[in-house]
Amino acid sequence: MKKIAFVVYNISDWGGLNQVVVNVANELAKKYEIHIISLFLNDEIRYSFAAGVKVVSLSNESKRLSVMRKELKKPLKEYVNDNNIDAVFLEGDYPGFIGSTLRFTSKAKLVFHEHGSLMSQWERKDIVFIRFLSSFLTNKTITLTERNRRDYIKKFKYSKNKIVTIPNWIDLKNKYKDYDMDSRKILAVGRLNYEKGFDTLIKIWSNLAEQFPEWSIDLYGDGPEKGKLKQLVIKENIDSSFHFMGWQNNLEKIFQDYAFFVMPSLREGFPLILLEVQEAKLPIISFDILTGPREIVTDSVNGYLVKPNDLEGFQNKMKILMTSGQKRLELSNNSDITINNFSKELITSKWIELIESF
Repeated sequence: MKKIAFVVYNISDWGGLNQVVVNVANELAKKYEIHIISLFLNDEIRYSFAAGVKVVSLSNESKRLSVMRKELKKPLKEYVNDNNIDAVFLEGDYPGFIGSTLRFTSKAKLVFHEHGSLMSQWERKDIVFIRFLSSFLTNKTITLTERNRRDYIKKFKYSKNKIVTIPNWIDLKNKYKDYDMDSRKILAVGRLNYEKGFDTLIKIWSNLAEQFPEWSIDLYGDGPEKGKLKQLVIKENIDSSFHFMGWQNNLEKIFQDYAFFVMPSLREGFPLILLEVQEAKLPIISFDILTGPREIVTDSVNGYLVKPNDLEGFQNKMKILMTSGQKRLELSNNSDITINNFSKELITSKWIELIESF
């Protein structure tokens, strides 16, 4: 049985990246011995793991990236070598930067798993350097979209077989009832940080709330921008219809309480949440950012893609859905036209194919 390790930055942090890693680890645990190595841990772990998945932490505090790379190099090497790990997946930029040191200290195969989009932060030379170093020192790099794969090959002059695309999956269980046309609630989900664009959503809603008093937005998530966002909601005088719901397990249980889903992100890799709400038959409104939404949403068929930073355009699409139950139902009925491309069975086979190639 092969031994596989996933290196994450902080497994106690709630967010899409960690959820994807946990989902993949739990599924692969049926075939492999799985280890999750958290570079540090500063809170309780809120994820559920399959039997046999081993979770360890190398530190109890975050430090400057250069310091962490120096201090964690030895304990990471020792854990990987002592446990005879066959392949190590470095999940995201910081684990990639820190874990790529294994190239010189371990015989394990290394894979950098890029969860973002290279070109969406191309102006950030520090991030570009980290991604270049992480991909250069590893045996393979996984991207979530074909667009990002092409960008890595073009910008870094890599061979085509060094970069592979494995998107996130959705576990299709057909567990949802028919779409609820009577709902007057709008759903938003994500980590409360700058790149998720929730300040933009608040500004948009401040122009709509008075026109649609029977409607409201529920925002699920937590993060460093929570206080600032709450203050903005109060400032815009929309706190009666814009609700902060906090972090919640098993969000899929409440998806069908909502009329549609909004995603105002400035950048994404491959947003798992879009697949999850699509399975629940919710129409989607999202900015058409560089990577992510366009792979999942077909404009005007199962949702709307709005030009980035076009707040008025986003607002108008929300108006359309709030005023027309028939349009909401039409988009909902088309929610499954792309979702089968991301089934758990299909994507799991890609993971196994990659692991078995080593």
